[in-house]
Amino acid sequence: KEYSIDEKNTDRIIFHALQDLYRRGNLVVYPIPGELPAVYSRPDLRMFEVCDQEWLEGIKKYEAFEKGNPKGLRDGHRNFLKNAVINFYQTGNREKAGRIYLRLREEYPRDEFKDDIRTWVRKRIVDEIKNISIKDATELTVMTLRDAYFSFAIHEDDEAFGKEKWAKEVYDIYQAKYSNEEWRRLDLPDFEMIRLMAFLDFMRDRHFPEHLRNSLLARIRVERPELFDRLQKQKDLFIQKSQQGQMQTQ
Repeated sequence: KEYSIDEKNTDRIIFHALQDLYRRGNLVVYPIPGELPAVYSRPDLRMFEVCDQEWLEGIKKYEAFEKGNPKGLRDGHRNFLKNAVINFYQTGNREKAGRIYLRLREEYPRDEFKDDIRTWVRKRIVDEIKNISIKDATELTVMTLRDAYFSFAIHEDDEAFGKEKWAKEVYDIYQAKYSNEEWRRLDLPDFEMIRLMAFLDFMRDRHFPEHLRNSLLARIRVERPELFDRLQKQKDLFIQKSQQGQMQTQ
């Protein structure tokens, strides 16, 4: 059986629409007293099963058309599953990530999937950061923590904790990579300082309504007092060092 170009294009449109929903289809509507609500587009991992099923149906449909080897679809599906493992692992749903990783090993038996999931994820992180600078590594960690603060502000707590843990893993791997290069390690800020940088960056970002930022601060103060204390101590330490630096230059 052959398929017309119109049918193939229609399949592509439907598939890319589903992919787009997976990547940014979760619309968070944050109410602001006395103002229009703020709307944010977030990944919607609930669309994973729908997208996965669409991949599988596409592979089955075009197997006959492409002589049993729809290579482009199979490669795309494998990459989709690989990225899904990272997405779920990063947001704290490591049980789901593990199930998807097992499917990768079963459906696409390759040497790259011979490790356990934790080792595989670690290798992915190492591969992604192997050529980035300390500045880029710091910014990557800051952005991940910023996203974690946003998740906590909108009460996506599991996702927030998952991203905090992910940021620390990335930081630790980068630091270990240059453990023998003292000048690089000295240039890399302490993780607690990066945590403070991310928090201040979020709190100063006018893109987020003041009500949301104040809500985040209130939640941290009440529900995570240990984090609030760490941020406060780091802020005091930063101010102290800044004052000492000013005195030395006078």
